[in-house]
Amino acid sequence: MRSVVLVGFMGCGKSTLAQALAERLRTPFRDGDAELAKRAGRSIAEWIRTEGSGPLRRAETAWLEEALAGPRAVISPGGGAFTLREVREQCRANAETVWVDAPLRTIRRRLSGRSDRPLWPEDPSEQRRMYDRRSAVYRLAGFRFPIDPALDPGALADRLLERWKPREH
Repeated sequence: MRSVVLVGFMGCGKSTLAQALAERLRTPFRDGDAELAKRAGRSIAEWIRTEGSGPLRRAETAWLEEALAGPRAVISPGGGAFTLREVREQCRANAETVWVDAPLRTIRRRLSGRSDRPLWPEDPSEQRRMYDRRSAVYRLAGFRFPIDPALDPGALADRLLERWKPREH
């Protein structure tokens, strides 16, 4: 099996689900935000506040290329990474992609009052526009997995494996 890349909106639970999925597949878990923050010596939020999202997106693209070239893994890039054409092409060529689709009301609940998400707009109408714009891109993933926010990560990983059959390569 190839690597699996979970894509989806910030706050949808990609990293948490990816970790549970990696345990079930007995393969390493790679968290893009955590690895990039460690390399940069600062949080992703701090990086965006000081340099903007452009340098972060370039670093994410390079990191993902490196991750996909390595051993098979379950990979969770940042929420905006898949919006880049070159990232989608890397994923299409080298991995299985799963869109972790959480309802906007769940995203709003999870991100409310958090300061570590500088790209999350305060205005609800802007939140809706951003969510809709990104969802149109996430639809390009190989498989859509609508989450049930009431389930714990292990149960979600089990449900994903029941519904999604990765291609063997």
